[in-house]
Amino acid sequence: MRIDDQTVDVVVDKATLSDSEVAQIEDIVKRKTGFKADQIRINPLKK
Repeated sequence: MRIDDQTVDVVVDKATLSDSEVAQIEDIVKRKTGFKADQIRINPLKK
């Protein structure tokens, strides 16, 4: 995870992510950081 003043970038160690996994990660990041959904980028690790 990388956080700057305006965005949070999250890289997950999986080849793909389901919609429910993305929603769960987004919810956790929003609660822990206070960032809005449009400021959070969640990406699978490309292997």
